Amino acid sequence: LTVETPDGPIVLESKPTTRITLIYNPIKSEPGGPHPDLPFLHSLRVTGLKPGMSYPYSVQQGEEKYSGTIRTAPTADQPIRFVCYSDSETEPESSTTPGVDWPAPPKGNRPAGIKNYLVNQTLGYQENCRVITERNPNFILVAGDLVETGGEQRDWDEYWRHNAGDYGHPCASIPMLAALGNHENFSGPGGGYSAEGANFGTGKYLTYFEYPSNGSANPLHHGRYYRIDYGPITLITLDSSDGLPHKTAADTNHNLEGSNAPDYNPGSEQYKWLEKQLADAQKKAKFTFVMFHHTMYGSGPHSVPFGQPGFSGQAGIAMRVLKPLFFKYGVDALICGHDELIERSEAPGSETLPNGSSRPHKIEFYDVGNGGDGLRGPAKGFDNPY
Repeated sequence: LTVETPDGPIVLESKPTTRITLIYNPIKSEPGGPHPDLPFLHSLRVTGLKPGMSYPYSVQQGEEKYSGTIRTAPTADQPIRFVCYSDSETEPESSTTPGVDWPAPPKGNRPAGIKNYLVNQTLGYQENCRVITERNPNFILVAGDLVETGGEQRDWDEYWRHNAGDYGHPCASIPMLAALGNHENFSGPGGGYSAEGANFGTGKYLTYFEYPSNGSANPLHHGRYYRIDYGPITLITLDSSDGLPHKTAADTNHNLEGSNAPDYNPGSEQYKWLEKQLADAQKKAKFTFVMFHHTMYGSGPHSVPFGQPGFSGQAGIAMRVLKPLFFKYGVDALICGHDELIERSEAPGSETLPNGSSRPHKIEFYDVGNGGDGLRGPAKGFDNPY
């Protein structure tokens, strides 16, 4: 790896001399074999870079060489642009065209006889990544469900073909920040949402992403929720994978129990960490954004309330327990997914300022579930209040 800096090029070399054999998937045999050998994953940290600068780099492996440019975070007085989506849910089977989840509208431009999308999910996600790369944002946010099955390596390989491979390479120049979704906790037919399977799937996610420490007393919670300060904003990402008590209205996944996922409800370590970060961000950041997977307001199938017909067992409504904190500390917007549609909700409330006074405040709630998986239509029998 060669990075060009104002003080001259920095050259870092890696020469692995050992070969480590890993079990491809201890939960089950993955379909689609034979599978390639697991690749090496190299991680290098370069320090001393200046804010708001672009640095060219090149990576050479054997006869192949790739060159690109990375951009460091700007200072707090500079504008930024970022792109957010969720629910790309990559898998090799995405070469098929999914069915459309709602009827053709009376005055729409889709003929009533068209029942499937005009392109498959692979091409759709590929085009999304192409447009994102062309827009050249400062960073990309992915609010969970990056892959179809967190425990299947082939689904992760497909994800990186889009983001750093044959289909496209936005991550070669644009940082990506992600949240854990329910699909990262899913190990596939062999393990499902078992605790062992969920830990195996999220372990793969944690292999690819490195975030600042959250200081958790439980090392198994490191990397699952985090804070990043970037230019004028603070981004706080939560792990909404599972809530306690199990199989209650406070739980986002009634199929998952006993995994490494931290609770998010009041009194939990993640909740206390969140309040501390929000209070600090209110004083320091111009804008505060919070990201997690399970949208707390929506119109899709995962927004049907607990106990009502059509309840999925994975409703994001449980995350509304955090709403008082978000208003108290003046969060500007939430970025979520899960319902696999595009929806914006706006809720009114009141922010409590550091001096104890209050003022009217509104929070924007975004469901950005248009990453690449098939979109879903609104669920029936209930309404999004906002």
